[in-house]
Amino acid sequence: MPSMIPCPKCGEYSFHKSHTRNRYEKIRKRLLHQQPYRCHKCGYRSWVTRNVLKSKPSSKQILIYVGVFIIAVLFSMIFKGFLF
Repeated sequence: MPSMIPCPKCGEYSFHKSHTRNRYEKIRKRLLHQQPYRCHKCGYRSWVTRNVLKSKPSSKQILIYVGVFIIAVLFSMIFKGFLF
């Protein structure tokens, strides 16, 4: 499965989480909320802030969620006898 973010060095979508190497990196990971990443193609290793990695829902996804919620509320109201 390809990565969601491209490698900053080579541009390939093979940028994946890397393991921490020592205590310093484990402390850095916890305190700064960063994650080490490595490119499987070129070997580039870097630290990325975790907030950058979280994908935000698109406006289309939000509209779908709202639509499903409204339909669910309407169905529950119909089955309980509030409508019709």
